[in-house]
Amino acid sequence: MLVKDILITELDSMSSPELLRIYEFISAMKLTTAKSKTKRIRSTHYLKVRKALSSIRKPLSGFIISERDERI
Repeated sequence: MLVKDILITELDSMSSPELLRIYEFISAMKLTTAKSKTKRIRSTHYLKVRKALSSIRKPLSGFIISERDERI
């Protein structure tokens, strides 16, 4: 018997409150999966920032200080 068939058999024997708990568990599992996909998107933004800052030859802190000095 397949796992899916065993689960369906067990679900058929459960009451409504138990089924609601199972549904909440499944929903929580889907949210966890969605969060892990979001992390992948952030890594591409990180690479875009690195590429934009690659033209700066000195440390970023020194660059910011020099830019502030020019405005004062």
